[in-house]
Amino acid sequence: GKSRLEVARELGLRFTIAPKLPVLDGINAVRAILPRTWIDRDRCFDMVEALRQYTAEYDDVLRVWAPRPLHNWASHYADSARVFATGYSGRRGDWNKPIDYSRVDRGKV
Repeated sequence: GKSRLEVARELGLRFTIAPKLPVLDGINAVRAILPRTWIDRDRCFDMVEALRQYTAEYDDVLRVWAPRPLHNWASHYADSARVFATGYSGRRGDWNKPIDYSRVDRGKV
């Protein structure tokens, strides 16, 4: 008789619910956040590959790209990136600061 949010709170989990936006707005949010995102290519190889292969549906009859993403294995990874991009607000001022790449192991980038 409890919601998932209530169960999570009882377990000590605190999270913010991301706004429900149209898919194309979410895709643009990912595009905006990617330049400020660092992804470990070894540990997140599948995620990186999925984002590379995420694409729109192609309409063979009209010979145009449809205004919706192709639903395949990559779309689940892309959906998680979309939810993160639309729900993460960051800490105040984070988006204006340059990234300190001296702390990043260049062998992993």
